[in-house]
Amino acid sequence: MLKAKVVNGVATVNYTIPLGLSGVTDGKTFNVKNHTILAGYYNKNYQAEVRNTSTFQVERSNITITISDAVVYKSNHILSLTATIKDYLGNKVLGPNKCIVKVNGATIKNGTNPIYYYSSNGVLTLNDITIPSYDDYKTIEIVTQDRLSYKSQRNTTSAIKVVE
Repeated sequence: MLKAKVVNGVATVNYTIPLGLSGVTDGKTFNVKNHTILAGYYNKNYQAEVRNTSTFQVERSNITITISDAVVYKSNHILSLTATIKDYLGNKVLGPNKCIVKVNGATIKNGTNPIYYYSSNGVLTLNDITIPSYDDYKTIEIVTQDRLSYKSQRNTTSAIKVVE
């Protein structure tokens, strides 16, 4: 509950929407969620309470992925990297993000199924990940899916340190 002083018949409250507040109701339908605000006026000099409600919606935010410290150990085909996932304000996203990793355009898989990696609060750290063998490692791409609060995104880097 927030309290506001009434000045000349107007009460003003500045409210910051928490990071990661969901913009949709669920991950299957992606229906927009209405958030409700209840405002009430209470004064001991008046018997009746005055209440009003209003709704607002939160759009899922765009995100960016920054890949850094990408290292491929060519002798045993092992990848290590760090990626940072931030919202449009530059804040690290909250919660887990489900990601796939592609090397030279090919998704890292376990047989025929893609392997999913999970970031934690905006940081994806991969160490000692077995990747396909290539003569030349040109690109690494990270792809995330839509979440309740964030839109999907992908980013590719060619800044790869290859260690023989």
